[in-house]
Amino acid sequence: MFLMISAHTTLLLGLVLWFFGAFGLSLVEDNGMGVVMKNAVMRYWVVEHFVGMLIAIVLITIGRGVAKKSIPDGAKFKRAFWLFLVALIIILATVPWPFRTGVGRPWI
Repeated sequence: MFLMISAHTTLLLGLVLWFFGAFGLSLVEDNGMGVVMKNAVMRYWVVEHFVGMLIAIVLITIGRGVAKKSIPDGAKFKRAFWLFLVALIIILATVPWPFRTGVGRPWI
């Protein structure tokens, strides 16, 4: 439950940043979608990061629903584990790590 709550809270914060920050909608408004999609850094912030995190949060929500089902514990926890694992892999793949060229952000 804590995972789902923190994921949805992060989603709300991310949506605010995407709509009102410098790396989201303003890039599309200033440059046009054609230019954004041709530039790897802009495309990452406008599309790839946003969609990756959204898919991960959907998987976390589905995993929480699967864990609440009234089926045998072994089956439901195995399904939930795989959903959470795929969500974690997607999150780790779309985080702007410091070592990523162009999109990396410092640790502090």
